[in-house]
Amino acid sequence: MGADVSLVAAEVLTLFCMMLVGIAARLFQVFTKDSTKLLSSLLVNVTQPLLILTSLQITYTEERLRTGLHIALVSAVFHVALSLLARLIYGRVKNARVLEFGTVFANCAYLGYPVLLVVFGEEGLFYGAFFTLFYNIYIRIYGIHLLTRGGKSSLFKAFVNPGTVASVIGILLFVFSIRLPAPLYNAFSAMGDVTFPLSMLVVGNLVCNQSIAGMLRVRSFVFSAVKLLAIPLLTLGICLLLPLDRTIVCICVTMAAMPAGANTAMFAELYTSDASPAASVISISTLLSIGTIPLMLWVTDQAFRLLG
Repeated sequence: MGADVSLVAAEVLTLFCMMLVGIAARLFQVFTKDSTKLLSSLLVNVTQPLLILTSLQITYTEERLRTGLHIALVSAVFHVALSLLARLIYGRVKNARVLEFGTVFANCAYLGYPVLLVVFGEEGLFYGAFFTLFYNIYIRIYGIHLLTRGGKSSLFKAFVNPGTVASVIGILLFVFSIRLPAPLYNAFSAMGDVTFPLSMLVVGNLVCNQSIAGMLRVRSFVFSAVKLLAIPLLTLGICLLLPLDRTIVCICVTMAAMPAGANTAMFAELYTSDASPAASVISISTLLSIGTIPLMLWVTDQAFRLLG
């Protein structure tokens, strides 16, 4: 994996440039503040599910299925443990709900998928879909509960949503070796590929919702240090103590190294009516991740080298 670190850095930098385009579009009033909700809805309900579905259209092998299921299980344990850790760290801090949400729910799909594609090729997207299977359910159960502090969330929506449905259908097609017709696959694949640039346009738009002074608060940098360095390092340490395959460890560390997800601001706007602190942590953690994601992958590679 060491040879891929420079490619990962280049990919993250490319995504950052896309984010700059989003910022420019907002500054020149191509986008408005309300554009975020419309674009986010398109991402969550159309392009991302199609990306997940087409990423699962690869040749079935028992090893791939076994590895994917292990990744899904590790993802479930990871997110629940992260919920407890975030509560311990931010439980009594101002804007604790947003900070906890941003810690637990990272940018796994919008930024995580492109990085996995660079590191692991098409198989990276396949495993990424298994990792986000639990994520898509948990964000609609615990995420909403967290932001509303006890408010009721819909179990139906938690399990029956575009991301989860696409994952389940994709896994079933994979297990039974059913391939989508070429015209349908090509159409879905092309639309799914829009997820990457579109998501960074959304993040760029979100950056403009926050002042420079608001972005540069100490809180945002402390959050970023925890999210981008402490959590992936802790994830790596725990994974190395367990009898896990190298691929599983690398997938989990990569996803753990992602910055706060754009969903942090979207859900905060919907359930707290104040997305300002969310925009701050998203902006700073995304900017800093340009350096920290390649760093964490390099550290992971070096750890495996030392262990032989």
